[in-house]
Amino acid sequence: MIQFFLILSFLLYPIDGFQIFDFWGYGVKFTDVTLLLLYAVVLKKLIWDGEQLKINFNIGVQLSIVLLLFATLSGIYPLFDGRGIAITQYFKTLVHFVYIYLFVLLSFSYKFKADDWKNVIKALLIFSIFVNIFGIYQMFARAFDLPLAWLELNNISMSNRGKLDVSEISQLSIQFMNLYRATSIFTEPSVYSAFNTMIFIFVAVPFIQKKQMFLASKWLNITIFLLVILGLVATFSLTALLAFVGILCGILIFEKRRYLKNLLIGLIIALPVLLLADAAVEHYTETSPIGLFAQRVGGIAGSSKGVNKELSGESYSYRLQIIGTSIEIWEKSMFFGCGLGNFYLNQNKEISYAQDSFWSAVAETGILGAAAFAGLFIAIFYATFKIRKDKNYIKDAEQERLINIAFYVVIQLFFVNFFTTNNFIFVNLWFYVGMVMSIINQIVKQNTNNIVTISIVKVPLKEKVAISTK
Repeated sequence: MIQFFLILSFLLYPIDGFQIFDFWGYGVKFTDVTLLLLYAVVLKKLIWDGEQLKINFNIGVQLSIVLLLFATLSGIYPLFDGRGIAITQYFKTLVHFVYIYLFVLLSFSYKFKADDWKNVIKALLIFSIFVNIFGIYQMFARAFDLPLAWLELNNISMSNRGKLDVSEISQLSIQFMNLYRATSIFTEPSVYSAFNTMIFIFVAVPFIQKKQMFLASKWLNITIFLLVILGLVATFSLTALLAFVGILCGILIFEKRRYLKNLLIGLIIALPVLLLADAAVEHYTETSPIGLFAQRVGGIAGSSKGVNKELSGESYSYRLQIIGTSIEIWEKSMFFGCGLGNFYLNQNKEISYAQDSFWSAVAETGILGAAAFAGLFIAIFYATFKIRKDKNYIKDAEQERLINIAFYVVIQLFFVNFFTTNNFIFVNLWFYVGMVMSIINQIVKQNTNNIVTISIVKVPLKEKVAISTK
C-alpha cells in the first residue's frame, strides 16, 4: 500500500495545475491527497503495527532539520512587521511547506525499500511516453490551432498571488517566431523540461554504466530515450539546456572512460532523430528549434558582454532583475528573511516569486535558511559521491544502481534549483530530495551502529486490541 501511494504521488505531481477543490485560497491538488494517504498508511504502521523510525543523524539529515527550523523562524519578520496579510501568508505557506517537507523527514527515517524506488522509476519511465507524445503534439497543435493545444488550468494557487482571476490562468508558453514552446500536461515549459531531464537520468545512466536497465525491453528504452530528447527540444527551455549539459558534464567528469563508449552510442542514436525532427518542425512552422536554441544562447552570451542580441521573449534579463529584487528583500531581514510566501509583499515590481529555489531561500528564510539549503545539497552530493566510490557500503546490484541514479538526480536538482526554477515550496523539489535521502540513508544504516530508534507507541495497538478482546 505504501509503495502504491508513493508511485501515485510521483505520477500526479505533473498535474499540479489542476485542483480538486479550493480551500481558503489554496487549490487542493491530487498530490495533496495521495500524500495524505501515504502519511496515513505510515502512521497506521507506526501505531497499529508498532513499526519504528530509525535515523542516522548524518550531516544531510541534520541540515534538513535545520532548514525546516529556519523556514519556521522566517516568520519573525512578518510578525514584527505587523501586516495582517503578511502574517496570514506566512502561516498558510508554512503549513503547506511543512506538509510537503514531511515527505523528506519520512524519507530518512522510515524504511522505504529499494524496490519502492525501483518501481517509482519504472512507473515514471512508462508515464513519460504519454507525457512526451502529448508534448510533441502540442508544438504542432499550437501552430495550427488543433484540439488540446492549450489545457485550461483551474488551480487557484496559480493565480499569481491574487493578481489574476482563476479563469484567466492557462499554460504559460511564450512564442518564439512561429514556435510555441511545449508544456505537455505541466503548467509551463521549465517544469516539463525538469521532468524530462529526470527521465533522461533514469534511462541513460544505467545504459552508460552498463547496469541493468529499469525496463527490460530494449526498444521501449530506446523509444523513451528518443521521446525525452524530442520533448526537451520541444520545451525550448534554459532549464532543459542547463540540466542536460550539467548531467552530461557529470558523466564526462565522474564516469570511467570505458563507459564513455555507451555515451557516444546514445548520442549517435539521438542525433539523426533530432535533426529529422528539427527539419520537420521547420518545414511546417518555418522555425528551426535547434536554430532558435543557438540564437537564444548566443543572445544571452551577447547580453552578458553588453551587446543586446536577445530574442524577443527572452527571459534572461528579467531573471537577473528578479535576483536583484531578492537581494533587496534579503537586506530587510538578513538573518531570518522576510518570511515564507512573503516575497511578493516586500517589493513593488509586481514579481510573484523569486527567480529560483536558492534565491527564494535567500529572500524568504535569510542567510541562515539559504546556508542550510545550500549545505543540504552539498551534503547529499558528497554522500552519494562517497558511497559510489566506496564499494564497502554497497551490498547488492540494486543499491549500486540506485545510488548512481541518486548521484545524478542531485546534479539535476542543483542546476534546476540554483539557476532556473523556483521549487522551494513545491513537491517538484522535495519528492526527489526525499528519494535521494532515502537511498542514502538505507545504505548508511546497514553500515553503521550509530542509529537512533524512535517508537511512537510502546505496545502496538493491534496487540492491545488482541489482549482486550480475549
